[in-house]
Order: sequence, then structure tokens, then C-alpha cells
Amino acid sequence: MTIASRWSFSQKLMLANLAYLLPCAVLVFFLVKEKNAQLEFSAKEKMGLEFQRPLTNLLLHIGQHKTLTRAYLKGEPGSKERLESMRNQIDSDFGNLDEVESRLGQDLGFTDQDLGARKRINSSPKILKTNWQTLVDKLKQANQEELFERHDQLLDDVMNAVTHVGDSSNLILDPDLDSYYIMDITLLALPKAFTHIQQTMNFLQNQTWDQTGTDKNVSLQLSTFAFQLKDTTSRISGDIQTSINEDKKFYGQLPSLQRELPIKQKEFVNSMEKLIHQLDRLVDQKPGESGQALQPVLISSATEALDQSYILWIKSAEELEKLLEIRMNRHEWERFWALVLAILAWLPPALLALFTVHKLSRSFTQAVDKLETEAEGANASSAQLASASSMVSSGSTEQAAAIQETGASMSEIASMIARSSSQAQMSQELAHKVTQRADEGCTVMERLVMSMESIHEANSQLQNISNIINEISTKTNVINEIVGKTQLLSFNASIEAARAGQHGRGFAVVAEEVGNLAQTSGNAAKSIRELIEDSQKQVAHILKTTLERVTEGKSVTEQAQQIFSEIAKDISMISTQVESVTEAAREQQLGIEQISKAMIQMDQTTQSNNKAAHLAATLSDQLAGQSHKLAVIARSVSQLVFGQKAMDESARKRVDEYLERTPVASLDTLHRRSDQVKILRKKTSEAGDDASLIDSLARKGQSLEHPAGGSNSPSVSGDDDSFKEAV
Repeated sequence: MTIASRWSFSQKLMLANLAYLLPCAVLVFFLVKEKNAQLEFSAKEKMGLEFQRPLTNLLLHIGQHKTLTRAYLKGEPGSKERLESMRNQIDSDFGNLDEVESRLGQDLGFTDQDLGARKRINSSPKILKTNWQTLVDKLKQANQEELFERHDQLLDDVMNAVTHVGDSSNLILDPDLDSYYIMDITLLALPKAFTHIQQTMNFLQNQTWDQTGTDKNVSLQLSTFAFQLKDTTSRISGDIQTSINEDKKFYGQLPSLQRELPIKQKEFVNSMEKLIHQLDRLVDQKPGESGQALQPVLISSATEALDQSYILWIKSAEELEKLLEIRMNRHEWERFWALVLAILAWLPPALLALFTVHKLSRSFTQAVDKLETEAEGANASSAQLASASSMVSSGSTEQAAAIQETGASMSEIASMIARSSSQAQMSQELAHKVTQRADEGCTVMERLVMSMESIHEANSQLQNISNIINEISTKTNVINEIVGKTQLLSFNASIEAARAGQHGRGFAVVAEEVGNLAQTSGNAAKSIRELIEDSQKQVAHILKTTLERVTEGKSVTEQAQQIFSEIAKDISMISTQVESVTEAAREQQLGIEQISKAMIQMDQTTQSNNKAAHLAATLSDQLAGQSHKLAVIARSVSQLVFGQKAMDESARKRVDEYLERTPVASLDTLHRRSDQVKILRKKTSEAGDDASLIDSLARKGQSLEHPAGGSNSPSVSGDDDSFKEAV
């Protein structure tokens, strides 16, 4: 059975609708993915703009710090206080930079690895801060040239950091013309303007003027500064004008950009033109005119231009941030409406499909109900006939099986009685033989008792040997005493020979030899005594052990003799009883043979009844098969409309409802009618759920217990109901 056959008509139609939705979903996915990428791109630009703010402040303030340092070294009044204030401002800028770097540094590549790969490691915020502290520490120690070089190096590192922000934050790749040109102002043009203005101010502060006119080299340098400022001013003006013109082409016009930015541009351009004009006057100075008078005016114009540049940068950064926010809002709005329109495009076909399915399902349901009603009517008639014939067939089958089992049991009993009779005869013969063996055992035990008495007498003779060994031990002790006395006499003779001197020397030798002989005799006597003592102990142990074993053997032998006598008596009684059993078994065998003949006659009669019942059951099965075909047609239509899964659930529900209202005895009877169940399975092989229904009834009927005292055979009407429900 395929997976699709288990689905209902409505599920298949909904699946087709979902298949139609799949290409739309893929397109929406890629559209949303593109919008998310654009949002991420713009969000990173905002990060870069936020990171650029403290860097731009540092670029401006470090340049001013350089100018104030030059004034401080010249001893200008008030320069020390302004220098200290600027130093505090720069420290505050570094604090802001640290805070921004902690949040955005990782995303914008301000790590040692990324900066080192681009050879901008000195632009790291930590290194910038370290170099700034070094510059402050050496303010009173180093010479002017070293201080200004450190200022210039620090400014270059900050400018590289600004460039790194533009590269890593996508600012340099801004896709819209209006925001791109504003980015060019904030990221490139105005920072260069800061640098050019500060270089001009430092150059003017470092020059001395006389009445001979401006030196050619100085004029050339001033002309260069003027050209750079003109070029930067022209670039910034062009960028602002282009941005204003292109603004309406991207997400509509930004009012503040159209209205306020030109005002800031005009103020910036006026201040720059004023500075450029003063530079041109100084370049065109004639002999006799002093440049010293123009220097304060130039410094003031440069300061004003620097302030206006910073104001323009702030305004440009604000407008750029607004443009980025408008772009992000537009992307979010487009993403939202893409999802909404996709849902709206799919919803009408889905509703139409649901409506169509509802109408078709109701029509199909009515047709199926009519088919099932007709099938149930035909099924009820065939079920009643099948139930009656099944009852007769089942009873005949069970009776035949019982008769066959009884006949087999009687045959087995007859066989067992014959074997018992034969074995009883053999037991009688065996009992006779055992009686003879028991008598022979009693004779042998009497002889064994006599042998044990002979062993006891031999033990008395061993006792005599032990007494002889004791006497030898006594004699050996006497020899030991003589040896001791001989040694004492030899010792006394040796003493007397020593007193006699030269005359008693020969006697001393004899006395010594006598002592040695006595010593040897003593050692031998000692060894003999030890051997005799060991022998005495061993003999005593042997005598004791032998006596105990002989006594125990004699007692056991007497007990065995008594037991053998009792066994002989019991065997004689068994032999008598076996003869009685043999006679009774012979009589039972004759009775069983007569019962077996009667059972064979009953079995023949039952087989005839069973054939007639099977013929009636076959005819009822044919009628049930035709009604079942009608039910299968109804099920096929139901499966097409509702699906196999719904039909399985309906079948399980019908089984549970039937089990709740059907008596336990009926289920048990249905389970026991194995022949009828097999016939139904054969007839319903094409409808798997009907066979599953019967199997479920059989399994659940098997698991139920009969109530205490209940009958195993239900009434005919109850069995008809259960059998009808199973069909």
C-alpha cells in the first residue's frame, strides 16, 4: 500500500496547493535573503559612521594640540591653560574611542590580526592611546622638532584608522549616490581639509616676516596650501550638490538634507574662501609690506575655517546617518510586504481548494452512506444464515474432535495398562530374584562377623609383641647405667695414673681406651633405646587404631546383618502385592477394549453430521461473499475520499465500541471458532482493514477472562450478534 493511498482527497488537493506554493516560497526566500543582506550592509555602514566620530574628533583635536603646543613653546599668554584643556578633551575622545571599540571593534576588524594584515597595526586604539600618553609625557623633555614629529605621526595613524573604518564598514562601497557623496565628505574630503588647514596654521606660526616681501619658497608653499584648500573646497561643494540632486532618486527627498546642508556648506565655503583670500594676499605681498600684520588675521581665518569644517562634518554625518536609516527602513518595509504579498497570493487558491473539497466530500459522503446501508442489509441476512450453520458446524466439529481425543486417550490408557501389566510381571520375577540375593547377603554377613572376631584375636597377639618391646627397653636402661659407671671408673683410673707420674702413664692409656669404649657403648645403647621407644609408640598406635576399627567394623557388620534380614522380609511382601496388581491390570485391559469399540461408532456418526453442517456453511459463505463485495466497493469510494488513515481510525473506533457493548462470552466464542475466522479472512483478503478488524476481535477476546461460574457456550442469539458484528 503506497503512502498516497492513505491520504484523503482533501489532503491530496492540499498537497497540490502546497506544491504550487513551493516556487513562491523559494522566490520569497531569496528575496528576503537579499533584503537581509542589504540590511546587514547598511547596519555595518552605521557602525563605521559611529566608529568614525571619535576618530574625527581626535584628528581635529590632536592637530589643534599641535598648534597650541607651538604657541605654548613660544610663551604666548594663556596658551598653557588652553593646552591643558585640549589635553583633557583628547583624553575624553580616547575614552569615547575605547567604548566604541569595545562594542564594534571586532565587527569592523580592529583586531591585531586584521590591522597587522593591512599593515595598520599602529592604528589600533590601544596603540594610539599609548603613543598619545608618550607624547604628553615628553612634552617638557623633548625638543620642538621631536614633539611635532610625534604629533604628525599620531595624526597619520589616526588618519589610517579612519581609512580602515571606511574599508571594513562598507562605507567606501555605499550603493546610493546621495549617501555615497555624503560619505565621501565625511570619510575623505573633510578629514583632508582638517589636515590642510592645520598644516597651514602651523606653517604660518613658524614663519618670521620682514619688510622685504615674501620669500619665493614661502610664497610657493603658501600657493600650494591655497591650491589644496581650493581643491578640497571645490570637491566638498561638488559632493554636496550631487548628493542634493540625487537624493530624490533614492527613497524620496530628505528635507534636512535639502534645507540645512546647503546652509552649512555656504558657511564652510565662505570661511575657506576667506582663508584662501588671505593666503593670496600674503603671496602677492610687495616689498615694504610686512607679513607680520597679516599673520593674526590668517590664524583667525584658519581657526574659523577649521571650526566650520568640523560643523560641516557633524552635519554631514547626521545626514548620512538619516539616509542610512531611511534605506534600512525601506528594506525592512519591502521585506515585510514581500512576505505579506506571498501569503495573500497563496491564500485565495487555498480557500478555493478547501471550499471545493468540502463540497465534494459531502457529496461523496452521502453516496457512500447509501452504499454502506445496502451492504449492511445484505450482510445482516447472510450473517444470520452463516451464524446458524456455523453453530451447527462448530458443535459437530467440537464433538468430533472430543470423540477423537477421547478415543485416542482410551487407546493410550489401554496401551499403558498393557505395559503396566507386563512390567508388574517383570517386577514379580525381579522381586523373587532379589529375595534370593538377600538370603545370600545374610550368609555373607555371618561369615564377615566371624572374620572380625578372628581379627580381634590377632590384635591380642600384637599386644604380646608390645610387652616384649617394653622388656627390651628395660634391659637397655640397665646397659646405660653400666656404661655410666664404667666411664666414672675410667675417669678415676686416669686421675690415679696422673698421680703415679711416669710409672702410671701406661695405665692412663688403658684407662682412656676403656673410657672411649664405654662412651661408644653408651652411644649405641642410647640409639637402641631411642629406636625401641619409637617402635613402642608405633606399636601402641597401631594397636589402638586396629582395636578401634575392629570394634567399629564388628558393630557395622552386625547392623548390616540385621538390615539384610529386614530387606528380605519386605521384598517378600512386595512380591505378593505385585501379583495382585498384575491381575487387576489384566481385567482393566479387557474393559478398555470394549469402550474403544463404542467410541469408534460415535465418531462415525459425528462425521456424518459434520459434513452436512459444512455444506450449509459453504452456501452461507457464498451469500456473505457477494454482500462483502458491495461493502468493498463502498470502502473503495470512502478510501478515495477520506484516505486510508481515516478509514483505519474508523475501523479501530468500531472495534472499541463493539468491545464495550459485547459480552465476554461472545468474544471468547468468536475466538474459538477458528474455521469461521479463516473463511472470513479468505473472503476479505482484498480488504486489509476488515481482516484486521477480525484479528483485533480475536486478540481482545483472547485476553478477556470468563467470569466465575460463567458458561463457556453462549446462547445462539448472542453468538449471532457477535458473528454479525465480526462480518
